[in-house]
Amino acid sequence: MNEKTIHELQEKEKKLYKEIQLLPLFKTWEGLKECIVIFEEENIKQEYVSKRDIILDTEISKTDLPIRIRNCIWRTRGNGFKIKDLCNYSIKDLLKIRDLGKTSICNIIDFLDKYDLHLKTD
Repeated sequence: MNEKTIHELQEKEKKLYKEIQLLPLFKTWEGLKECIVIFEEENIKQEYVSKRDIILDTEISKTDLPIRIRNCIWRTRGNGFKIKDLCNYSIKDLLKIRDLGKTSICNIIDFLDKYDLHLKTD
Protein backbone atom coordinates (compact mmCIF):
# COMPACT_ATOMS: atom_id res chain seq x y z
CA MET A 1 0.00 0.00 0.00
CA ASN A 2 1.25 3.44 -0.81
CA GLU A 3 1.14 6.47 1.44
CA LYS A 4 -1.93 7.97 -0.30
CA THR A 5 -4.00 4.79 0.10
CA ILE A 6 -3.11 4.55 3.76
CA HIS A 7 -4.08 8.18 4.28
CA GLU A 8 -7.44 7.63 2.50
CA LEU A 9 -8.12 4.61 4.71
CA GLN A 10 -7.30 6.63 7.79
CA GLU A 11 -9.71 9.36 6.70
CA LYS A 12 -12.45 6.79 6.11
CA GLU A 13 -11.66 5.32 9.51
CA LYS A 14 -12.07 8.69 11.22
CA LYS A 15 -15.31 9.42 9.39
CA LEU A 16 -16.84 6.03 10.18
CA TYR A 17 -15.72 6.25 13.78
CA LYS A 18 -17.60 9.50 14.17
CA GLU A 19 -20.74 8.02 12.59
CA ILE A 20 -20.92 4.58 14.17
CA GLN A 21 -18.22 4.59 16.84
CA LEU A 22 -16.70 1.21 16.18
CA LEU A 23 -13.02 2.13 16.54
CA PRO A 24 -11.72 -1.29 17.67
CA LEU A 25 -12.63 -2.85 14.32
CA PHE A 26 -10.55 -0.32 12.35
CA LYS A 27 -7.23 -2.02 13.03
CA THR A 28 -7.52 -4.05 9.82
CA TRP A 29 -8.93 -3.55 6.36
CA GLU A 30 -11.42 -6.37 7.04
CA GLY A 31 -12.55 -4.55 10.15
CA LEU A 32 -13.10 -1.38 8.15
CA LYS A 33 -15.17 -3.27 5.57
CA GLU A 34 -17.19 -4.84 8.39
CA CYS A 35 -17.92 -1.38 9.77
CA ILE A 36 -19.08 -0.20 6.37
CA VAL A 37 -21.45 -3.18 6.12
CA ILE A 38 -22.81 -2.50 9.62
CA PHE A 39 -23.34 1.16 8.75
CA GLU A 40 -25.16 0.26 5.51
CA GLU A 41 -27.38 -2.23 7.36
CA GLU A 42 -28.26 0.44 9.92
CA ASN A 43 -29.23 2.82 7.11
CA ILE A 44 -31.47 0.15 5.60
CA LYS A 45 -33.13 -0.44 8.98
CA GLN A 46 -33.61 3.29 9.42
CA GLU A 47 -35.15 3.55 5.95
CA TYR A 48 -37.49 0.65 6.78
CA VAL A 49 -38.52 2.36 10.02
CA SER A 50 -39.19 5.56 8.12
CA LYS A 51 -41.37 3.81 5.53
CA ARG A 52 -43.23 2.00 8.29
CA ASP A 53 -43.84 5.32 10.07
CA ILE A 54 -45.21 6.79 6.86
CA ILE A 55 -47.59 3.86 6.46
CA LEU A 56 -48.72 4.09 10.09
CA ASP A 57 -49.40 7.82 9.73
CA THR A 58 -51.55 7.36 6.63
CA GLU A 59 -55.23 8.15 7.08
CA ILE A 60 -57.64 5.29 6.43
CA SER A 61 -59.43 7.43 3.86
CA LYS A 62 -56.26 7.50 1.72
CA THR A 63 -55.72 3.74 1.67
CA ASP A 64 -56.84 1.10 -0.80
CA LEU A 65 -59.18 -0.50 1.72
CA PRO A 66 -62.63 -1.09 0.22
CA ILE A 67 -64.81 2.02 0.31
CA ARG A 68 -67.39 0.23 2.46
CA ILE A 69 -64.83 -0.35 5.22
CA ARG A 70 -63.53 3.22 4.99
CA ASN A 71 -67.08 4.57 5.23
CA CYS A 72 -67.92 2.40 8.25
CA ILE A 73 -64.81 3.60 10.06
CA TRP A 74 -65.34 7.22 8.99
CA ARG A 75 -68.96 7.22 10.24
CA THR A 76 -67.99 6.04 13.70
CA ARG A 77 -64.44 7.36 14.15
CA GLY A 78 -64.41 10.47 11.96
CA ASN A 79 -61.68 12.09 9.91
CA GLY A 80 -58.06 11.68 10.86
CA PHE A 81 -58.33 7.98 11.75
CA LYS A 82 -54.96 6.51 10.82
CA ILE A 83 -53.57 3.05 10.25
CA LYS A 84 -51.73 3.25 13.58
CA ASP A 85 -55.12 3.83 15.24
CA LEU A 86 -56.49 0.79 13.44
CA CYS A 87 -53.58 -1.31 14.74
CA ASN A 88 -54.65 -0.41 18.29
CA TYR A 89 -58.01 -2.11 17.74
CA SER A 90 -58.73 -5.76 18.41
CA ILE A 91 -61.15 -7.90 16.41
CA LYS A 92 -63.70 -7.46 19.19
CA ASP A 93 -63.33 -3.67 18.94
CA LEU A 94 -63.85 -3.78 15.18
CA LEU A 95 -66.94 -5.94 15.52
CA LYS A 96 -68.48 -3.15 17.61
CA ILE A 97 -68.31 -0.77 14.63
CA ARG A 98 -71.70 -0.61 12.95
CA ASP A 99 -71.95 -2.49 9.61
CA LEU A 100 -68.43 -3.88 9.91
CA GLY A 101 -68.71 -7.67 9.71
CA LYS A 102 -66.40 -10.64 9.59
CA THR A 103 -65.63 -10.28 5.87
CA SER A 104 -64.66 -6.64 6.35
CA ILE A 105 -62.42 -7.57 9.27
CA CYS A 106 -60.75 -10.24 7.12
CA ASN A 107 -60.13 -7.53 4.50
CA ILE A 108 -58.61 -5.29 7.17
CA ILE A 109 -56.35 -8.09 8.41
CA ASP A 110 -55.21 -8.84 4.84
CA PHE A 111 -54.56 -5.15 4.27
CA LEU A 112 -52.44 -4.88 7.42
CA ASP A 113 -50.55 -8.08 6.55
CA LYS A 114 -49.36 -6.44 3.32
CA TYR A 115 -47.42 -3.97 5.45
CA ASP A 116 -46.40 -6.46 8.15
CA LEU A 117 -48.80 -4.85 10.64
CA HIS A 118 -51.32 -6.50 12.94
CA LEU A 119 -54.39 -5.79 15.00
CA LYS A 120 -54.07 -5.64 18.77
CA THR A 121 -54.47 -9.03 20.40
CA ASP A 122 -57.19 -9.47 23.02
